[in-house]
Amino acid sequence: MALQPLAAVKRQPRSSPRQASARDVTAGLATPLAMGLVAGRRRRRGRPHRTPAVAGTAEERIAVDASLRRLDERLERAMEAEIADGDKEAMARAEAEAQALFEGELQGRLSGFGSAEQLAKREYTLAELQEQGVEAARLLSPADSTFETVRRSLLAATSLGGGAFIVAFHPDPMDVVRLAIGGFFAITVDRVVNKGLLELLVVDSISRAVNEEYRSRVVQHEAGHFLVAYLLGLLPKAYTLSSWEALVRFKSPNVQAGCVFCDAAFQRESATGSISGRSLDRFICVALAGASIEYVLFGEARGGSSDIQQIETLLQACGFDQRRASAQVRWAALNTVSILKRHRDVHRSLARVMERGASVGECIAEIERGLAQGAAAVA
Repeated sequence: MALQPLAAVKRQPRSSPRQASARDVTAGLATPLAMGLVAGRRRRRGRPHRTPAVAGTAEERIAVDASLRRLDERLERAMEAEIADGDKEAMARAEAEAQALFEGELQGRLSGFGSAEQLAKREYTLAELQEQGVEAARLLSPADSTFETVRRSLLAATSLGGGAFIVAFHPDPMDVVRLAIGGFFAITVDRVVNKGLLELLVVDSISRAVNEEYRSRVVQHEAGHFLVAYLLGLLPKAYTLSSWEALVRFKSPNVQAGCVFCDAAFQRESATGSISGRSLDRFICVALAGASIEYVLFGEARGGSSDIQQIETLLQACGFDQRRASAQVRWAALNTVSILKRHRDVHRSLARVMERGASVGECIAEIERGLAQGAAAVA
């Protein structure tokens, strides 16, 4: 999850994390660092839970829909500002305008925003996670061979095709050498200049075309990020579900597939070197949400290795020792899984509308409808 440091929960090539990383996260993260933390407040289990509901009357629903359309317009401006030469001031203004909708005309009408009931913050052992039905190794050590398999297959096909061409047409040896050098140069330029965007675009597109499970996991993964962020009070700004969609929509190699969030406040905390406990908790839970929903739905996570690596990097930057970092990650994993299990039906409906290409405002409306239906069913 290449955040800036939380600007986007981005889906990187779904390859296996380094082995040391997997062991560190599941058994303990050891690394010294240097950025202060300010303790933040947390909602405790047992605090009265707000009943989420979209406005009830027809007039109110029309008003909410109109506000959500305005929200989409402001979020679009925020993304344009982010893409256009990284204009942070313009992006922050656009994000502030979007946030103002929640504090103004949408206040009290979208009660699901920031409403997640969270577990009490304390240290959890691996044994306690297992007792709660969470196997840390299967959640925190994601390994997906899809990308690597497709990449190797493409390399093999290219080699076989090249060999067949040489046998069939007997080209000049120097032409073959020039072609090989040109291909190597193109790959190098892509990795250095475009950060591997072209390779990612090709491999991701082929993976989606040939592997239905891969497509499904990507949708579920990103819907997990979106839902947990919304329930924890972090406004999603945009999302895409494939590298090709991200390139076509944003026309920039700097935006990869995944969810992007309104995180100006977190950026300011990062810049001052003083991250509140609440911000840190939210960052880690949102980062873990993709892998967590894969674990809830499929019994193991395959995507999200880059998300976990970013968590490690942040905890290192915050000066967490091994014990403290391990406790933070284990609590966040259990907390995130608990939220997603509680709202599994909402996640399912959200994933469905995201797959259809719904706007952020439409996704929010779907979340609120799902929360309201769940509350009505309980009542």
